[in-house]
Amino acid sequence: MSRCGLLAALLYSVLAIAAPAAIAGTPAQDLAWLNAKRATNDIPGDVALNPDWSAKCAQHVAYMRATGTVSHAEDPNHPAWSEGGNWAGTHAVLASTVPWTESSFIWETAPLHLAQLLAPQLSQVGIADDNQLACVTTWPGYLRTAPSANSVVTYPGNGSTIYASETSEEWPITPATALGLANPTGPHLFVYAWGPASVAGVTLDGKPLGIRSATLRGPNGPVALRWVDAGTPDVGQYLPTASGILIPERPLEDRAPYVATVTFTDGLTHAWGFTTLPAPPAYVARGVRVTARRSADNRLRLTIRGRIVDHTSEAGLGGVAVSLTTAGTATTVTTSRTGRFARTMLISRRTRATSLIVTLRAADTLTAAYNVRVS
Repeated sequence: MSRCGLLAALLYSVLAIAAPAAIAGTPAQDLAWLNAKRATNDIPGDVALNPDWSAKCAQHVAYMRATGTVSHAEDPNHPAWSEGGNWAGTHAVLASTVPWTESSFIWETAPLHLAQLLAPQLSQVGIADDNQLACVTTWPGYLRTAPSANSVVTYPGNGSTIYASETSEEWPITPATALGLANPTGPHLFVYAWGPASVAGVTLDGKPLGIRSATLRGPNGPVALRWVDAGTPDVGQYLPTASGILIPERPLEDRAPYVATVTFTDGLTHAWGFTTLPAPPAYVARGVRVTARRSADNRLRLTIRGRIVDHTSEAGLGGVAVSLTTAGTATTVTTSRTGRFARTMLISRRTRATSLIVTLRAADTLTAAYNVRVS
């Protein structure tokens, strides 16, 4: 598998700022957005598109679409199974979310996925994106030649900006969850040892190269900081060699300068600075339940109910437009004063699908995707 396959179940993103609807990109455009993000943060921004891997990713996206599931390995007994699709699925990060656009970088709040995509050693990828399901290969593309001298690559880069708080969500685990931290936290800060250290990936005594210490200082002094690396249970296996993620325990101040330092276990040390941005609107869907029942003529009736709340206060948000889309059918419902919503959707075309992917959007700032089994 992709070193232990990793699935981006991006149930919501606090980073998607309200904007006019945008059309998802082609694999080449998706790659251009990824390269721009890397280059802006002083990470090599010349990752190339591998056509063969992209074709295999497209096979895996077709498999997920045919089965109505989001999974890494393919069932060899299913008619949509393919050798190439199975290879891609088990060597890639996957997402089921809103279209990947220039203004909506769908991996941003899935830190373990983002860590793989921003790794400096990444030099080529395969990409497939059908506006709802996305596949990007990672581990096979770690082919870049490391420099002869050690350095540290970071996200955000030195002098860059980043949001002040983060609500991370991914499957099977988030770094924050592994550390016992609750959402929202401060922004996840990525660090990569890049050079001979990253090639070896171990210290002189043969232990995985990790983080020995780290600090973060802001306008009011030191900030409580935790981190994960190769030695962190349940998480380290998903991280690129010689990398780690620093996580402020609490959201940072808006529009404020911060200085971070990190020291790896081999003694490699680095310091850099960044500035936080104003916090964008952040909605969260709570208690969402979706049921799907089939009628005698193979038409489907879906019932969807839940609540939209502020991710920090958990207060219900009334008057929010919630858009629901599945199987080519779309509808919109407005939340009540307490943030609750409910809607029944009728799928007019006949289908024998055993499961469906339902996408929920709220005011262009929240997106959730739910895989629903049909009864």
